[in-house]
Amino acid sequence: MRQRLSYKTYTRTTALQILESNLNKCLEQGYLNNWDKVKNVIRINKEFVKDVIPIGTKTYIPLTDFIIFLEIVPEELWCGSPVFYYDIDRFCWDALGFLGEKIHKSTVRTKYLQLCFAKLDISISEVLDNEEDLFLKYKNNKERFLAAIGYVAQRLTKADLKQILIKAKKLSDERFNISE
Repeated sequence: MRQRLSYKTYTRTTALQILESNLNKCLEQGYLNNWDKVKNVIRINKEFVKDVIPIGTKTYIPLTDFIIFLEIVPEELWCGSPVFYYDIDRFCWDALGFLGEKIHKSTVRTKYLQLCFAKLDISISEVLDNEEDLFLKYKNNKERFLAAIGYVAQRLTKADLKQILIKAKKLSDERFNISE
C-alpha cells in the first residue's frame, strides 16, 4: 500500500513539474497565431489534469487538488476580465477553462467545483467575474479563485464532498470513465 501511495505521489509531482514547464514554454515560444497557442495549452492541460486531480475510484476529490493544479498555471494565462472559458485574441483563460470546460460541455471536475460553490450559496460565475462580495479584495482572477476554493474547502465536510461528486458524475456532460 505504501509503495502504491508513493508511486501516485511521484506521478503527481512529476506531472506538476512537466505541466509547469510546458505551460511556460507555450508562453515563450513563437507561434504563427494565437489559435496554435490555444490548442497547445488546451492539449497540455487535458493531458495533466487527470494526474493532478484524479477521480478514479475516489469517493471525493479534495479541493486542494484544484488549488495545486491552478497554482501551477502562470498568471499571464489568466484573463484579467470576465471571459467565457477562454479568449483566443487575448490568449487567456478562466479557471473553468483551464479545467477543460467548454461551451455546453462541462466536465466532472468543473461540475464538481460548481456544485461545491453552490452548496455554500456562492455562484462560481460571480466569483470568476469578480462580482462576489466575499472575494472582491483580491487583485487578480488567479488569487481570487484560489482564495474562493480555499474558502469553500474550509466549509465543506468529506460527507458533503462525497455527495457532490456523485451528483457531479451524473450531471456533467463528460462520460465518467472509472479507469481514470
